[in-house]
Amino acid sequence: MKILYDHQIFEIQKFGGVSKYFTELIHNSNSIPGIDIDISIVHSDNVYLKSLENTKYLPLPQGEFLQSSNKFNQNFIVRKLFDRYIFQKQLGKHHKINKEKSIQILEKQDFDVFHPTYYDDYFLKYLKNKPFVLTVHDLTHQIFPEYFSPKWIDKSQLMLDEAKRIIVVSENTKKDLIEYYNVDQEKVDVVHLASSILTGTQQNGLVINTESRKKYLLYIGSRASYKNFYFFVQALIPLFNADKELFLMCTGEEFTEEEFFFLSKLGIANKVKHVFVTEKNLAEVYLNSIAFVFPSLYEGFGMPILEAFACGCPVICSDSSSFPEIAGEAAIYFEPKSKQSIYQSISNLLNDDDLRKNMIIKGFKQLEKFSWLKTVAQTRDVYLKAISK
Repeated sequence: MKILYDHQIFEIQKFGGVSKYFTELIHNSNSIPGIDIDISIVHSDNVYLKSLENTKYLPLPQGEFLQSSNKFNQNFIVRKLFDRYIFQKQLGKHHKINKEKSIQILEKQDFDVFHPTYYDDYFLKYLKNKPFVLTVHDLTHQIFPEYFSPKWIDKSQLMLDEAKRIIVVSENTKKDLIEYYNVDQEKVDVVHLASSILTGTQQNGLVINTESRKKYLLYIGSRASYKNFYFFVQALIPLFNADKELFLMCTGEEFTEEEFFFLSKLGIANKVKHVFVTEKNLAEVYLNSIAFVFPSLYEGFGMPILEAFACGCPVICSDSSSFPEIAGEAAIYFEPKSKQSIYQSISNLLNDDDLRKNMIIKGFKQLEKFSWLKTVAQTRDVYLKAISK
C-alpha cells in the first residue's frame, strides 16, 4: 500500500508539532508492514526531515539579506523593506516549485492513498478516483476566531466532505469537529500522537535526578494569544516574590520588544528567561526543570505533555480541551483564566516534594499508553479503510 504525502507542512514549518507528526509517521512506517510512504518535496528547511534517511530536498531562502544592525543609517529602513520584498518573492518561487512537484506526482496516480499534510485544497482536482485521508489536529481558528486575521479563509468544509477518512488526534478534537462541521462521525478515527523524546533520552544517557533540578518552571513553544502566556506570567508574580531563586524558562521564538516591555512593566523581566532549544537538547531542558506548565486555552493534543512525562518532569496544565484526555491523572490541573488557580496549583507542587515525585511516577505510567508505533499501526488501519470503502 503506497501512501503519498505532499509538501505543505514541510514548507510552512521549520519545526513544529504537525511536521513532527508526519515525520514520525514516515520514520516509524519501516517497522509496520504494509506501508510504503512517499513524500513530494523539492525545497524545505524542516529540521525533522533532516533526520530521515533517503530524503532529498533543497533549502529554502534564508531570511532577509540585510546584515547591518545600524538602525540609525538613513537607508536602513528602505533597504530592509527591499530585502524583505526579495525574500518574499523567492519564497513564492520556491512554493510554486513545491506545489508543481506535488501536482506532477498526483497526476501520475502512482499511489493508493493521498494524505495532504495541511489544508490547501489544491489537490482535489488532480486526485481523480484516488482516496485521500485528512488529519485534523485542532479547531483553534474556529474556536478562537478573535485571535486570528480576518483574511484567514476557512476552506475546510469541502475537504472534510470529500475526504474518505478523517483522522483526529484526540476525542476532544473529534467532538469539536462534529460540533463545528457536522461531519459524519462514522468516518472519523481518533489516533493519538506520542513523544519523540523517550528514545533520545535513553540514547543520550541522561539520568533523571529530582534532587538536581534547577529552580525554573518551563514554558514550551509559541506565545500566541490563545496560548494564554501573558495571563499566566501575571499569576506567577506572587511565586517570584516568595522565592527569589525561582524563574520561568521559555523556549520558542526570542522575546519581542513588546514582550520585554510587558514583562518589564510587571517588574519580572529578570525572572522570565529565554533559551534556544534544538531537538538534541530539548530533553535536557525538561530534565532540569522543576515542572512544565502548559497554560494554553486550547490544544488538539498537547505533545509537550508526553515529552515532559518522558523526562520525568512534573506537568501542571489547564483543565481545558484535550489536556485531561492526554494527561489523565498524571497532571495537576488549574482553571486557565483564574490567576489564583494557576498560582495555587504551582505553589502546591513547589512546596511538596512527595507530590512532585508522585506526579513523576504517574507521568511515566501515563506515557505507556502512547507510542509512535501504535500511532503508525492505527494510521495504517485508517488507510486500509479508505481503500476498502
